[in-house]
Amino acid sequence: MSHEYTDNNGTTFVNPNHCRSFNTTLAGSLTALVNETCAEVVFVNRSGADVLLYDNGYTDASNAFLLADGESLIFRGLTNANQLSANGTGAVYYRTQWYSNSPTR
Repeated sequence: MSHEYTDNNGTTFVNPNHCRSFNTTLAGSLTALVNETCAEVVFVNRSGADVLLYDNGYTDASNAFLLADGESLIFRGLTNANQLSANGTGAVYYRTQWYSNSPTR
């Protein structure tokens, strides 16, 4: 979804990279991320403990991605943030975005 903006000089421009930031406190059960259209999610674990991340409805431990406290990760190839779920306890933060500014190697 593109958004039209007007700067202080009255010039109108379109920003196709609509991003949103979120935080949630995990309570020890599987929690889906918000329903927000995006191409990728930057996920930051500040919970004080490990967090397990799942995608596309998988909930089996063999499909989990372990993210230690203080680590961050970018999930790409999404169409919506709610394709990801997290399980753990404590505060986690994430940002949905359309285009990446993160270099790949």
